[in-house]
Amino acid sequence: MGRVLLGAGFGILLTAFGGCASRADGPLLEDGPPADDPAPAARGTTPGGAAGGGAGAEPRGEGGAADAGALPTDAGAVEAGPRQDGVRSNTPSVTFAVADAPGGLRLVSSTLLLRPDGATFYVQWLAEVKNEGTQALCASFGRLTALDAAGAELQRLVLLASTALYEVPGAALPRRCLGPGQTGVLYGNARRDTTLPLERLATLQVALEELEVVATAKPHPASPTLAPPTLAPDATPPTATGSLTAPVAIVNGSIAAYAYDASGLLMARARTGFANVAAGGTSTYTARFFDAPTRVEKVIVFAGFAPAP
Repeated sequence: MGRVLLGAGFGILLTAFGGCASRADGPLLEDGPPADDPAPAARGTTPGGAAGGGAGAEPRGEGGAADAGALPTDAGAVEAGPRQDGVRSNTPSVTFAVADAPGGLRLVSSTLLLRPDGATFYVQWLAEVKNEGTQALCASFGRLTALDAAGAELQRLVLLASTALYEVPGAALPRRCLGPGQTGVLYGNARRDTTLPLERLATLQVALEELEVVATAKPHPASPTLAPPTLAPDATPPTATGSLTAPVAIVNGSIAAYAYDASGLLMARARTGFANVAAGGTSTYTARFFDAPTRVEKVIVFAGFAPAP
């Protein structure tokens, strides 16, 4: 069944971090079929089913981003246009709140997606964020809480951040950070036994765990350079194909690609991997958007990796 774009622009997404959250968060789901897997309908499963790239395969960080395509200058329909609070959304009546956000972090857009799946419902949230400050902001994941007008909780989700990968003094591993002027994506998904009561949805609260300003953070020296991907929006499914070049040897490579619709809203995520890359070497990837509910107009791509031992 096709995904329904809802009248509220807040995306709820829950991704697997290697275990299960409490029941209040709902079961943690994987991110969808790998690039060479058949579409979910052909497998008899749903996106987020057992065959996807989940927490165990999540890289230690996601590095440089690359864009493909271009958004139309008119930016689409009124219901997806900028609101008074500056957030482009498909939920114009919902209030957005970002808890304890340092100056410069801006929620650019929010998309809430809901799709019936047999006796259950599959819900996703995709949000674009931007660092408009002067120093790097670092956080790996977060939480999304959907509230009604009385403050009662309707849904709570874990969010995964896709950003560039940074080197932070004192940190043993690369960290996900947004440098000044950089764009990132927050994503989550969950399956519900009942539909999300959108008529009661009033507020979407975002809290990023361990979010901090790191003045000394710098782009990780192992970050690969991503060439602009080639977008095939009319393929079945739509695809984004690209390449990357590594300055040093990297392993555990993965790609997180996000698709935009004609109105400028994020509306699908694709995960795939790429081969280990030697210093100065190049690798390629193809990301397939099995669940895109409408034509893909633009993509943004993040590369995940770990420096080779």
